[in-house]
Amino acid sequence: MPNLQKQLTSDIAIRLAAGWRELLTDEVLATVVGVELDVLRGWLEKNEDVVIVRSFKTGKQDTNGNEVIDRRTETIGLNDLRTKEQQRLEYEYLAKHAKLIEESDAKTAIKAIQWRLERAIPERYGKD
Repeated sequence: MPNLQKQLTSDIAIRLAAGWRELLTDEVLATVVGVELDVLRGWLEKNEDVVIVRSFKTGKQDTNGNEVIDRRTETIGLNDLRTKEQQRLEYEYLAKHAKLIEESDAKTAIKAIQWRLERAIPERYGKD
């Protein structure tokens, strides 16, 4: 039996966040990151805090010509992180299709957006 994690780490949280952005289920993610599903559900239920360090390119260079990287540290509950990643995904879908509306027939673009959201986020946009 594989050695499964029982402690939430920054690495696990980052891997979970990436999976949530890809719309993977908690069941699949638990297997992918190497935790038992009940452990993951416990972390989510408790909204267990985790420290996330994210790196961003600034587009600037230091005096040696090296690219400057901005690192930001954030403490966030795991359930809050999942919600944030799902909202980011939803925003990205809508932003991608904003140009469709500007550049094409609005009725057709809106139907395309609706179709995509129904499939990508059925619990929120699916037909009843």
